[in-house]
This record gives sequence, structure tokens and C-alpha cells, in this order.
Amino acid sequence: MGFTPREVQEMTLDEFAACVAGWNRAQGTGPAPDLNSDDYGALCALTDMFNEAPDE
Repeated sequence: MGFTPREVQEMTLDEFAACVAGWNRAQGTGPAPDLNSDDYGALCALTDMFNEAPDE
């Protein structure tokens, strides 16, 4: 997006979110599609898999 790390640090979360939304709109992308129950469950399972402690 072209911001320096310092500029990002000085932004509020709302300001940064607005920049991301504007960037996405300018790039021709829309909002992410809604997740159905199956997709949400698959993402939760994947997240759980990556957050598990490694076997010792």
C-alpha cells in the first residue's frame, strides 16, 4: 500500500482498516464472501491443527 512502518504505527486500527478497504476497492476486489458452516468448521479445524503443541 506504500506506507512506511512508522506511518502504520501512527495510525489507529480504524484508519488502517479504512486504508485496506480503500486499497482493496481500488484493486477491484470486493469484500470477502460469507462463510457457510462447513467452510467455517474447516477453517477452525485447520487453525486447531496449527495451534497444537508439537509432540515430544
